[in-house]
Amino acid sequence: MPVPPPADKRFVLVHYLNQGRLLSLRAAASLPGMPQALPMKTYAQQAAELLRQQLLAGTWRGKLPPERQLCQRLQVARNTLRRALKSLEQEGLLAPGARALGRQIKARPPQVRADRFSGQVVLLSPTGLPFLQANALEEVDRLRVHLFEAGFRLETVTSRAFHVGHPAGLLAELVRKWPQAIWVLYHSTRAIQQWFARQGLPAVILGHPHPGVDLPSVDKDVAAAAQHAVATLWAKGHRNIVLLRPRQELGGFVVMARALQDFMERRGDAFRRPVAVQHDGTKRGLCRVLDQLLVSRPPPLAILTCLTDDVVTTLTYLIHRGIRVPGAVSLIYLLDDPIMDCLVPTVDRYRANSALLVKRLAGLILKIAAGETGPCHSVRVMCDYCRGETVGPA
Repeated sequence: MPVPPPADKRFVLVHYLNQGRLLSLRAAASLPGMPQALPMKTYAQQAAELLRQQLLAGTWRGKLPPERQLCQRLQVARNTLRRALKSLEQEGLLAPGARALGRQIKARPPQVRADRFSGQVVLLSPTGLPFLQANALEEVDRLRVHLFEAGFRLETVTSRAFHVGHPAGLLAELVRKWPQAIWVLYHSTRAIQQWFARQGLPAVILGHPHPGVDLPSVDKDVAAAAQHAVATLWAKGHRNIVLLRPRQELGGFVVMARALQDFMERRGDAFRRPVAVQHDGTKRGLCRVLDQLLVSRPPPLAILTCLTDDVVTTLTYLIHRGIRVPGAVSLIYLLDDPIMDCLVPTVDRYRANSALLVKRLAGLILKIAAGETGPCHSVRVMCDYCRGETVGPA
């Protein structure tokens, strides 16, 4: 067990974050722009930190050594040691109560195996942080804070693997760069999910898994949102409903379309078949699809969208064409984005608790690190219907 040298009782550890590494006082002081005066930790804080490292590493089981032995090993006084033990009690690592013959150790928290994965979590995304939508960027920031508090570091990585049909070589190269990381797959394709599942790598899907993929996942309950949306439109008398979705291969889009299909089957012949229409993901391609839908017979009386760009383009294009919303066509966004509050008319949408979603995701990552979850473990966060001004009677 590493202990401060007895001859130097002023030995301290300074937490200085530099690319996720803990530097010594001397190394931190040598960094460019580093202030001359660094906050010094008390003896009790230093002792608590050394004990915490040993507890998380599993050095002792059941209970700690007697206080006299700990004082000798740490070269601190009995009162200093007890202050350190008190702080560990408040963290939940030790059972409360003073025991000279050894404090009882509580069940180790999930982050005890963070060293097995080098404390590294990699968010694999098709786009970089500057190109994420506002709500997604907020979720990444929240996740970074949760993981940092648990002793993990979050790295965001983009790859061409999202844009090729056979990404095995590109993914293998990434894994060689971070061999002990836990992976978060964001907006991932079927090929990416299948590759991580076949390799047996520690990964969690931020979104819905594709059929046949056995990986844990966390996402908004888009199936419940889609069913509630079509039921709301049904109650308004709508029968011609279209789900607009990009050709992008995402499990959530498949779940939305399946939810509409299930609702149609339960309603029987009285409900005309909902249509999931794909476009190429560009503004021009979406407008072309809208033109085709508006001249079809019968034209759609209600449109569901599943991307922020799609709902903004759809609403403005309908208004540009002189089509009243919701007078002639009703519009619902199955997710949410802060920009929705700036649109006129305000779009009906479904909002999930972002803080709860990230908390569930961080908890699942810690469970994966501790080996406490199975491959098919999934978490779904319910969405609240935010009534706007784009749904009217048929």
